Amino acid sequence: MAQISLVAQPRDPSVHANQLRQQGWVPAVMYGHNVPAESVQIERISLDKAVKQGALTHLTTLDFGARQVAVLIKELQRHPVKRNPLHVDFYQVSMTELVEIDVRVKLLGALPASVGSDYILVHNLETITVSCLPGNIPDSLAIDISQLTPEHYILHARDLVVPANVKLAIDPDEAVVMLSRTRAAVSEETGEAAPATTSAEPEVVVKGKAAKGEEVPEETKKK
Repeated sequence: MAQISLVAQPRDPSVHANQLRQQGWVPAVMYGHNVPAESVQIERISLDKAVKQGALTHLTTLDFGARQVAVLIKELQRHPVKRNPLHVDFYQVSMTELVEIDVRVKLLGALPASVGSDYILVHNLETITVSCLPGNIPDSLAIDISQLTPEHYILHARDLVVPANVKLAIDPDEAVVMLSRTRAAVSEETGEAAPATTSAEPEVVVKGKAAKGEEVPEETKKK
């Protein structure tokens, strides 16, 4: 993967956060182990590009012009309706200290013919938390779904292909992918009609904590 870089500047605390956003900047805070917190601002266009490149799960460089700082994005807050970025938390890393980060799970292979149409593939974990040095963060961790059969229908975290310099930071018995019987197959076996599907509200998961001192829009406060 190409190096991910973000245009950054020190932030003047006296300038209102909404004013920064109107000028094309995103307010942010940068902190780290034995590193004092620093208020910064990120170029909105640069942030959008970096996220598309994978900045949420990869080492990123904050480019201040005269200095370059290696960071991980710990939290990216977005407007609940417009989805535009509101604030970013950056963790400044040391290249010699272990970090924990979520890495994307990549599915390899194809389901064998023996699976048939009675089963569907359920992807339980799309990312996996790993521990490694910042320079060893993998682009993804692969798992081979061609190993799945109706008899051996679950692949666990221990079945992932993990580089020697990377360690899993989750229970190796966690289910990553699995086969599940379709409703039609279950109904045919039991002789009962398949239940009607119902819609459900999506679950919203928020990671990390909002930076202190930043104004949060009313829509966000009510959530």
